[in-house]
Amino acid sequence: MVGGLPGTGKSTVAGALADRMGGVLLRTDQIRREVPGSAGLDAGAGYRRGLYAGPRVHETYREMLSRARSPLERGESVVLGASWSDAHERESARAVAHLGLSGLTELCCVAPTAITEARMAARTGDPSDATADIAAATRGSFAPWSEADLVDTAGRPETAVEQAWRIVGG
Repeated sequence: MVGGLPGTGKSTVAGALADRMGGVLLRTDQIRREVPGSAGLDAGAGYRRGLYAGPRVHETYREMLSRARSPLERGESVVLGASWSDAHERESARAVAHLGLSGLTELCCVAPTAITEARMAARTGDPSDATADIAAATRGSFAPWSEADLVDTAGRPETAVEQAWRIVGG
């Protein structure tokens, strides 16, 4: 699991880990538009509205974990990229890993707000809809995540990826 607030570089870290592992990368940013019932929902409606309303968010995580089951059952590595701000969603991922008899490493990407806001403002072609306002709201509701190893993503992406790789056991 690779999580963190918007703009912390979790997609960069998750993608690089999946590449190094030869594993499957699943991101909520991509899955949320594919979940039945999401067509026509406004991605820009704001925090916990439209495509990001509570039930839609839960359905997106549920779909991501459903997609993870088959590769896990085949013994493949799966990297799950999402904010993981809700403790219940994290517990669901732990249950899927346990059922599949898979190990689970939990990583939380962290960076100062000034850096994450600049990253979000500079995004082009990324499926994330996060803005500085959404990041601030998420920060205020992010459940404590003591099980996660912190990955400092404030510097060069390569440095963060190397740190995450060492934590995963690479």
